[in-house]
Amino acid sequence: MGQVLAEVKSVELNSLQSESGNIVQQIKIAERKLESLKDLHSDGIASAKELQEAQSELDILKSEQQKTSANMSLYNASPARGVFQVKAPSSGIVTSKNIAPGTQLNSETEALFTVSNLDEVWVMANIYTSNIAEIKEAMPVEITTLSYPGKIFHGKVSLLSQVMDNDSKVLQARIVMPNKDLLLKPGMMVDITAIKNETTMQVCVPEAALVFDNNEYYLLIYKEDCSIEVRKVNAGNRNNNKIYLPEGVTPGEKIITRNHLLIYQALQSF
Repeated sequence: MGQVLAEVKSVELNSLQSESGNIVQQIKIAERKLESLKDLHSDGIASAKELQEAQSELDILKSEQQKTSANMSLYNASPARGVFQVKAPSSGIVTSKNIAPGTQLNSETEALFTVSNLDEVWVMANIYTSNIAEIKEAMPVEITTLSYPGKIFHGKVSLLSQVMDNDSKVLQARIVMPNKDLLLKPGMMVDITAIKNETTMQVCVPEAALVFDNNEYYLLIYKEDCSIEVRKVNAGNRNNNKIYLPEGVTPGEKIITRNHLLIYQALQSF
């Protein structure tokens, strides 16, 4: 907090410095005038009204000086360097910068810097239509990323959006979690697995074994060398490149997972 992020040259600073200098000189003159009137008033030469007017003039000048000093402090003015200093308003890390040497600034310029505290981060997850019914608030999740192979981050779903994204047709969920050692970075792509306590048993097959044709999913069930069944199935939840099937396949049945697309096409030609 308070670290200088940039220095900006401005004619405003010159104006403020000039204004401040003029006020200082006027205050000195007003103070001498007030002291002189005090002496004259004590001798009965100056009136109380003149003395009061001189005091009021000095008070106004001091008020103007405070205003000018406050403006220079507001913009972190550095008169010695002739610049305004842009300082970090809080502790954190600069996550975006919209300024470079020579940049012209005006009232319409976007925020120069974004300073973020990454001790706690938001992870935004895309929930596909088939999984919306399964995801609930407060559900625990595991987060993995290619940047840290084998490392699992743990969090919970803190908020679910109520509106589908028009372009991607997904629902977004927000996961708020601590970011120990600042390992997770803004913009990093991660894989998120929701942990659901499930009491039912379902058959799990490799996602690559499914054949998608005419908006339906099929599996090739191996019976014997001359007997292969093309069976339509309902794909359930996905997890780590695996598909859970609520019905349609019995544990122990053999599923063809290699060259199954070629076999499927050949079977369809008969």
